[in-house]
Amino acid sequence: MIVADLLKKTVFPDFRLLAGTEGLTREITSVSVIDSPDVDRWMRGGEFLIGSGYIFRDDPDGMMPFLRLVAKKNIAAFGLKIDRYHTSPPESVIEEAERLKLPLLEIPLRYRWVDINEVVYGILLSERSNMPAIRARAEPCLWREIQDTHRLLAGLATELDCPLAVSVPELDMRNYFAPDGTVFDSSAADEIFYATPLEEQELPRHDSVLVSSREINLKGQNRSIALYRQESLATIEIALVLPPKEHYPSIQQERMILHAIGLLQGAILEASAFIQEKPAQKEQFLQNLCLGTYNNPKMAIGRARELGIELPEELLVLQIASTGKGPLPQWCPPFSLTYTIANQWVSLVTPEELKRHRDHLVEVARDQGLWIAVGGKAKGWEQIQRSYEEAKRALAWVREFEPVPGIYQFGELALHTFLRKIVTLPEADGLWQRFWSPLVADAPKRKAVPLIEVAKALVRSDFNAKKCADMLHLHYNTVRNNISDLEDLLQIDIKNRLHRFALTLTYYIHISRESDHWEDII
Repeated sequence: MIVADLLKKTVFPDFRLLAGTEGLTREITSVSVIDSPDVDRWMRGGEFLIGSGYIFRDDPDGMMPFLRLVAKKNIAAFGLKIDRYHTSPPESVIEEAERLKLPLLEIPLRYRWVDINEVVYGILLSERSNMPAIRARAEPCLWREIQDTHRLLAGLATELDCPLAVSVPELDMRNYFAPDGTVFDSSAADEIFYATPLEEQELPRHDSVLVSSREINLKGQNRSIALYRQESLATIEIALVLPPKEHYPSIQQERMILHAIGLLQGAILEASAFIQEKPAQKEQFLQNLCLGTYNNPKMAIGRARELGIELPEELLVLQIASTGKGPLPQWCPPFSLTYTIANQWVSLVTPEELKRHRDHLVEVARDQGLWIAVGGKAKGWEQIQRSYEEAKRALAWVREFEPVPGIYQFGELALHTFLRKIVTLPEADGLWQRFWSPLVADAPKRKAVPLIEVAKALVRSDFNAKKCADMLHLHYNTVRNNISDLEDLLQIDIKNRLHRFALTLTYYIHISRESDHWEDII
């Protein structure tokens, strides 16, 4: 297994090569995780060294001397997990890896180290069990694996026994492939493409592929190259450096070059539809924010800037789910910072956005059968996780209570949940017996308004006698007399704050036991 194998879309499709193209043919013998700054002491060579960069979190430039140390131990490649402690390696580190010809790979946050170990050691075990170590120059089967373009072209150069210069901007490829399987960077390829033609002749084209023979001076010798250029889907250029004293490619050579162009076209189509497009990156970024993945504001703000996202100072997290068990409806939330997870939407909105769209959301929730749970206000990126967790808990409560479709705030649901738990306590029955049972027993004895109705009106009016009289359609003095009777019956003083609280809590217990739906409790 060589480093180029890591970049196959059948292996680690979203790994990204940042530097060290010339080291892609290095052999990988094992995987090792960085656990200390002096990990180079335990390197034996051939390791794919991986890490989150935790030991460099306060000094990112400290990676540069570290790279020099591990490069001396002949490791195969260095992989850095991004968005944990670093959004990317410093430019100085990338330049140093390029100088050392040490492949530097960007590893997406979603990978666990065990995931990488399983894949790499699985391939190594398979190779050791069934075949000798893979080399580009010895594997014609590479032509069936169009995902690995670098290794494919290295194998082609070996098969033809001729150097190749290849330029494919859509794949960020501009490399020189030597017959021995070595891959060089763009400077070596530019010596071919930018060389002044001493003589040039146009050859018969193959459909959309233009072909020409060009004589150039290469390292002090006049050499002929066959130049193939295709522009229909994307620009693809392949320069075949012919053996000395040969001026035209053979039919076999030409067929293989055209085959390579076709495979590169397939790789371009794959790349255009692959998961590294901005919408997918944006959704992953929003999910990381909600899960509290980022460890410092610079990392979160830097990633947001790269994706063209402006993070407002104040946000609320919404979780939107169907009241049934079926899929979500075709309607989509009208908010730009939205992603889907499982069978629900998650949106990050400003308080102003929620206020502006509230009536529309209530209408859609009613028509489409949706519950919309709203977390608390988050001031700054570091509070987004709290708002997300609150929305998540609110949605869990809503699923348990099963109210009508609509919008439900975490704070309001927290109060209902708290009171609901109080109602279920054994002490709740004793409270009801002390402060409410006498009112129930007294109700049939009174010809006028029962004192139980006076107690309900008092609680609903926040113990305002005038409002209580209006609610009962009674004269103020009559209500004052009823309140006095109530105090005598229950042996309480309405002016006492604790007595008012006890009566309010008992009223809630009584109503909750009579109600079928939790939202009916007022």
